[in-house]
Amino acid sequence: MLQRLLFIFIMLVSLSNAQASERYEVEVIAFKHYVAADSAPENLSYQLPLLPVDQGINILAGLLPSQTMPTVIDGEQVFSGSESIQILPKSSLTMNTEMKRLTRNLAFTPLIHLGWSVELTEAGAPSVRILAGKNFQGRYPLSNSQNNVDVAGPLFELDGLITLYNDQQLYLETELVLRAPPPYRGTATEGTQPAPSLIEFPVKQRQAINSGDTYYLDHPLLGLLVTIRKI
Repeated sequence: MLQRLLFIFIMLVSLSNAQASERYEVEVIAFKHYVAADSAPENLSYQLPLLPVDQGINILAGLLPSQTMPTVIDGEQVFSGSESIQILPKSSLTMNTEMKRLTRNLAFTPLIHLGWSVELTEAGAPSVRILAGKNFQGRYPLSNSQNNVDVAGPLFELDGLITLYNDQQLYLETELVLRAPPPYRGTATEGTQPAPSLIEFPVKQRQAINSGDTYYLDHPLLGLLVTIRKI
């Protein structure tokens, strides 16, 4: 009798552990809206408590140093640097039609198209750091950053964290910074004015999601298309 109860207990624990861990594929397209930074609403430059990017896993670190990130990331050529996160191969990306439409539309500029698989447990999944677009390092100064990035390091157009977690429902949270060059004000006399700094726009959103659906996260300067698939 005792052996039978012990067997049932072990089976229940095993079943509970199996249900507590699920694996998902996250596919993202990030694109800029064609809006000049100096014509954007002023309230876009306010401070937000963004997570420091060093709290996430930089799955694109293997592409550094780079002046421009590839627009489409192929997991067959880029290792995520993490055993728990795998970058999807280009052949596994499903939003290719959407990517073509964005590329052909002059109102948008695609920054990055990538996907990754990640294990989601009761404690959540690790935040994934993404870098996209041009690297402004050495071209414009940045005295500080809204996501506490090393201002002496790479300064990409798009930088920040994407996190998948479960809080009675599946959620996707983005904590990103979109950077833009300062507006051109004419040629200043050398030594009379400090070099203009990069402009940063925080993009922090939280979206309840369902597996298998595609979501559009909108911002006046940035758009995100996101698909989540349970595997």
